[in-house]
Amino acid sequence: MTQAVRSPGSTLKPFIYGMAIDRGIIHTESLLSDIPTHFSDYKPQNLNERFQGAISVSDALKQSLNVPLIQVFNALTPAVFEQGLHQAGVQLHHQQANLTVGLGGTGTNLQTLAEMYRSLATEGKFRALNMVRDQQRAPEPDKMLLSAESSWMVFNTLSAISASDRVVPRVRREIAWKTGTSYGYRDFWSVGVSADYTVAVWVGRPDSSPVVGYLGATQAAPIMFDVFDQLPEDASRVHQPATVKRQLICWPGGRAKSVSDDASCAYQKYAYTRNGLTPPTLESDGDFVVTDNWPEALSVWQQQQHMTSQGQAEQGRSDQEQSEHKQPEAGIRILSVNNGQHYYLSQIDSIALKSNKKPSEVFWYVNHQPFHGRQLDLTHYQGELTLTACQGLQCDKRVIVVHR
Repeated sequence: MTQAVRSPGSTLKPFIYGMAIDRGIIHTESLLSDIPTHFSDYKPQNLNERFQGAISVSDALKQSLNVPLIQVFNALTPAVFEQGLHQAGVQLHHQQANLTVGLGGTGTNLQTLAEMYRSLATEGKFRALNMVRDQQRAPEPDKMLLSAESSWMVFNTLSAISASDRVVPRVRREIAWKTGTSYGYRDFWSVGVSADYTVAVWVGRPDSSPVVGYLGATQAAPIMFDVFDQLPEDASRVHQPATVKRQLICWPGGRAKSVSDDASCAYQKYAYTRNGLTPPTLESDGDFVVTDNWPEALSVWQQQQHMTSQGQAEQGRSDQEQSEHKQPEAGIRILSVNNGQHYYLSQIDSIALKSNKKPSEVFWYVNHQPFHGRQLDLTHYQGELTLTACQGLQCDKRVIVVHR
């Protein structure tokens, strides 16, 4: 199964963003438009079917949002992405490159994903796996998948994602990781890379039959972290290249504050840039904004959503303010039940589903099946019952026991 061709889900997103950075289309805090958008005849949807409006590249990648990704992919173009992969020796399996490739509309295998993610910790160098049985074979020369700058930026962004349902790991290490779930709930991925190790996990059925309610974050990621916990400590570190510059940039224009008028610098953010390049903000159609105004389609949508003051108050606050005033947000936690708790139907027949997050932001799963509601009727169940609450990529799980 490590060589079986499957849909990669969202696991290609980091490399689309990385190539876009290399080609001067974005930096890590470029303003993207998470709004309903048609790209010719293609209209992508986020997994939660909601939109946030203005969002940065780094946050869009951390949350694995689909619409901002396709906005960047449309500007990069599938043809350029495929060319970059071919130059590194990566071959995806599809008839013709199109925008659906960015969300898993192609084929690859676990072995290739491991090779690709390894490049994030090796200055963008792509290396074929050296199989134990082939140790006598001469190693192939390295090829560049990403630049040293963009590979570090992607590594830095993905390593900031926390795994909220994990206990304290045996070995503390910096892990850049990403999950993926294929269309139709057939493939569940989690790939992580540290300075010295890469762990790639696929969960699914060989006959490609679906497992509805599973997610890469809830099924493959825990296995990946368990494997990392069995590995020795990393002997090296992933170092920031000297050519990666941290600069103060402005929203909505996206350019460096030093070249932006004070009047057009509505919000300030610190971004990582390649050689100091700060490309302007993208319009939804892929063009760059001509002036330092909000992208037209984004501005119209926010007015329709009564967000004229911009839900940007939260999104666009300067990084300096955030570091001084904003405390780290705790991960999602189920509050209404305890792990291992037993319930007897003669005494109680339903329980509330509550977490420490806003109900509208939380997706619940009962025995790995989507559950829409805030009250769970226990009379439909017997024995062990798994409750999972997810917000974005973060999930919390409880196992309870129901007795008749």
